[in-house]
Amino acid sequence: MSFKDGVMAAFEELEYFLGKVHAGYQSVADKVAGALRSCATDYFKAYAAKYDTPVQCLKLLEFADSVAVGTILKKRLADDIELLRKKVAELPPREVYEAQTRINALLNTYWVIDLKTLYGEQFLEKAFPHLAVIKEKIGKGNPLYTKMSEEVAEYVLANVISVLNKNFEELDKDFNPSTKRFSNYELVDKLKKNLALCWQLIINIEQLDFSLTFKTERLRPNKETIRKHISNFKVDSVADSPNIILPTESNIFNQCKCIHDFNHYIKQYPQGKYIVAAKEQIDKLTPLDNNCWIENCRKNTIEGYLEIHPNGLHAEEAKNIMKIRKGFYWQACAKIKDFSMYKKCYPTDGCEPPIQKEPIIKNESKPTTESGELNTFGKILIRIFLIVLLAFIAYAVFNSTSIHYAVRGIVSYILLSIILVLMKIPIQTTKR
Repeated sequence: MSFKDGVMAAFEELEYFLGKVHAGYQSVADKVAGALRSCATDYFKAYAAKYDTPVQCLKLLEFADSVAVGTILKKRLADDIELLRKKVAELPPREVYEAQTRINALLNTYWVIDLKTLYGEQFLEKAFPHLAVIKEKIGKGNPLYTKMSEEVAEYVLANVISVLNKNFEELDKDFNPSTKRFSNYELVDKLKKNLALCWQLIINIEQLDFSLTFKTERLRPNKETIRKHISNFKVDSVADSPNIILPTESNIFNQCKCIHDFNHYIKQYPQGKYIVAAKEQIDKLTPLDNNCWIENCRKNTIEGYLEIHPNGLHAEEAKNIMKIRKGFYWQACAKIKDFSMYKKCYPTDGCEPPIQKEPIIKNESKPTTESGELNTFGKILIRIFLIVLLAFIAYAVFNSTSIHYAVRGIVSYILLSIILVLMKIPIQTTKR
């Protein structure tokens, strides 16, 4: 747009001096118009999600068309302008654009997920608040609201049909024609459960506003089919009222009770019609919340604050204090090994106190033998056998005439020393 504003004055001067029929003017004009067309195309691709993008690009292309001279370029510009004019005509009111964008994002996400898994309730919980905004802003008779309602309902119906068809396919494979019975009754129970859930989804989407064609050709036939299956399979306890309510701004504001609720309303409706009243209520409730916190801190009754303000300004701090206090109390009870007082103070605590077990001390000494299985008597016999054997070897060596006398003396001395060591080492006994 800045490029457009910059060249407008220059083109007026160029046209004044050369005229539109001059070749130099036409060459420059087509180059500028082509550059403007490229700018509009790039901007639209980069900022397609912005509400004003189609309008701004349309203005840019219309100016480029007024500048262009070449036949081919003007034809391309005319096609682009026609396309953008359609997009501008389809733009929703500015106040519901964000809500519509979020619903479209949800639809794009859930349509690619496996339809044979029941995601309808999760989808409606996310989509209903945005539909409520659209209905509140432009009214239920607006074609845009009807269109968005039908797109939301269409996904739910497709999800319901896919899930139930999958269940019936599994039952068809399990059915025994000779006995005319099902062999796996878990599949029947699964079907009954899904029929009840799908019926609940149908009740939920009936809160929306549809065209007569959608009601007669899509909603009613599928509802009647599910009703027949519920009757045939004798499904009990089916819903007769919605469990996900389509909220409106007025309903949400009227249900606000505390600071947390009013902050949630402001976040959901930043330009809402009750925004001033919500801020006034927050200013009014804030001193009461703070005074309650100070009073309960002075009395050391943090629980009393949470009972009055479970989502108050100091709720998180109160919960942290209680958690720390609870931990200290547990440790104190653990030291005296008496958790009766802890259970009395925290009767709803699901944690069981740890069982303190006395350590088992085994007063056993490990055997010194390699196998660890020889008893004391065996050790004594082995000791005696070694002493006798060494004494016999020492005697034989000392009396041998074939060995030099010096060697005989040394070997005999070593063997006798070993014998003396074996005799002095005490025998370790094992207590049993």
